Amino acid sequence: MTKMKKKFTRGEATTFISRKQALKRLQLSLNDFRRLCILKGVYPQEPVNRRRVNKGSSTPKVYYHLKDIQFLGHERVMQKLRDIKAHLKKAKRAKERGEMHTVDRLQRNFPAYTLDHIIRERYPAFEDAVRDLDDCLCLCFLFSRLPKERGVPVEQIRLSARLTVQFLHWVIAARALRKVFVSIKGYYFEADVNGVSVVWSVPHQLGLHDPADVDFKILRTFNEFYTTMLGFVNYRLYSSLGLAYPPALANEVDPSDYCQTGEAHEEFMASLNQPLLSRRGGEAEGNPAEPDDFPDEEAEGAEAASAARRKARAQQRLFNGCRFFLNRETPRQILCFVIRSCGGEVSWSPLSGPGSRYPESDQRVTHQIVDRPLGDSRLSGRAYVQPQWVFDCVNSGSLLPTGDYAPGLPPPPHLSPFAAYSADDADGGDEAAQLPYSATRSAPPDPVELRRPSAAAELEEEDDDEAEDAAKREAAAADAAQVGKQQKKQKKPSVVAEGTQRRTQDAKQAAAEERRLREMMLPKKHKQLYKKMVFSRKRQARESAQLAEKKQKRQRTA
Repeated sequence: MTKMKKKFTRGEATTFISRKQALKRLQLSLNDFRRLCILKGVYPQEPVNRRRVNKGSSTPKVYYHLKDIQFLGHERVMQKLRDIKAHLKKAKRAKERGEMHTVDRLQRNFPAYTLDHIIRERYPAFEDAVRDLDDCLCLCFLFSRLPKERGVPVEQIRLSARLTVQFLHWVIAARALRKVFVSIKGYYFEADVNGVSVVWSVPHQLGLHDPADVDFKILRTFNEFYTTMLGFVNYRLYSSLGLAYPPALANEVDPSDYCQTGEAHEEFMASLNQPLLSRRGGEAEGNPAEPDDFPDEEAEGAEAASAARRKARAQQRLFNGCRFFLNRETPRQILCFVIRSCGGEVSWSPLSGPGSRYPESDQRVTHQIVDRPLGDSRLSGRAYVQPQWVFDCVNSGSLLPTGDYAPGLPPPPHLSPFAAYSADDADGGDEAAQLPYSATRSAPPDPVELRRPSAAAELEEEDDDEAEDAAKREAAAADAAQVGKQQKKQKKPSVVAEGTQRRTQDAKQAAAEERRLREMMLPKKHKQLYKKMVFSRKRQARESAQLAEKKQKRQRTA
């Protein structure tokens, strides 16, 4: 007789491990464990049967895969985290004893570690890192806008600002910008990075406060990983264009009139208005290499790809020959980035910041961007427009008329290029029709028309070709009679006004959203009971529908 196996010794009970058991196995504190999981990309898992995993208990716990915890046990950064913890204890003890020379020595010899091996491990191919670049850029741009407070070290803020500026310089050099959208949350950009569409957001340049409900320890750990990753990505991108890395300015600048000598390079780099130095020592400016048009063997999708390539080329040369001057009230860095990414030249007043290339009185200026009423102080030979004109031109792929964007006038609606719109959603027809997605707009199909029989079916019913045999005519007549009976049984479709239909849909969506939020607020001990209730209701409804269907089938056969 075989020996009976004990319960909870195989299957899910041995596949997962609780967080408390993981901390005991790795000999780490909770903060260090979270930090290590973020760096290695290990996340909690939800087992199918929590009671079986928890050996019959229903106590809510956080579970991880056992193999993930074993994977963390071989990480060399874990030993560095232990060394840092011991180092801080020594520094605290020396400070309490008043041994300041020991404290200084410990600060100079603080344990350091690198994340290069983790980046290569998580992203073995460069394309993998590019696909995960969205969150990286969003967080790095957020940290670059944070104030220098106690929540975030100054070194992380400066590093994030430097790496994000380097990425923007690459987008300018590659002419990779594709879409721009301005919202209350910030600026949204989309760029083509090695054939992958990367979308990121940049917060507005406003005064920020330190929110009390945000755990900056976790955000700092993510930023530590993403800054290392962005450094790798920037190096590969700069190498693909033949640019020197770390980036250097092609032209020497005199910082005496703008900033301190030690900060001149960073200030002029952040202006985004200086050409970069190539590996050969020359200025890395000019039109980027254009993709070749190879004939596609498959006709499906070839026209769409060709249209996308033509639109990309048009965006790269959109502002060629245009010279802009920015007033001091406009977002200087954002506008400079967008204009230079499309081939234009930008300048501003030297008092606004470093990077100015020509004065306001230059006769070659074609557009001056302002965001306040000017009065009578206008120069001839140039167009005065609002900043929205630049963003709408990029989204449309062409230079829009400047009359609708004159200072003091309400501009046309700034619609998002990341969403699809119908003809009824656009406000102002003519202005909205010039946006890029207007070419694909089409009115939604009429539901009454959808319920009508197709033209082919009507022709088949009316066709009385003498070549058809009698059997086919009888079959068609029988089918038509059956369809007529079914149509008589059905109710006539009710005609609902469009506004009423929209309000009904909005009310249903709001009710569904409220119900979903209420479900999320349920405590864990009640959530399982709620799931059982929902499951039983769905099963009863399904059984009722099956019985009703059987009843209808019997009535038809009878």
